Amino acid sequence: MDKNSIFYALYYGAVAPWENSNLFLSKEHKETLDIANDLQEKLTSQLGDESKKLLDEFLKTDAKIGSFFEEEKFKDGFILGARLMIETLTDTRFTK
Repeated sequence: MDKNSIFYALYYGAVAPWENSNLFLSKEHKETLDIANDLQEKLTSQLGDESKKLLDEFLKTDAKIGSFFEEEKFKDGFILGARLMIETLTDTRFTK
C-alpha cells in the first residue's frame, strides 16, 4: 500500500477525525455543554453517595450508547461519500 495514500493513513491511524471534533463546536454547542455540566454538578451535589454512583453509571452507559450511534453515523457518512464519488466518477454526461 502506498504510504502517501489516504487509505494507508486511515488504516494506520494517522487520520482520526474524532480527535478533533471539539474544535468545531459552535458557540451554541459550547453554551449548551456548559449548561449541561452546570446542571450535572448541581444534581450531583444534591445526591448521596449511592445515588452519585448510580448517576455516574448511568452517564457512562449513556456515553457508550452515544458512541455506538456516532460510530454508525461515521460509517454512514463514509459510505455516502464513497457513493457520491462513484457516481461522480462514472457520470458520462460531460465526456466526449
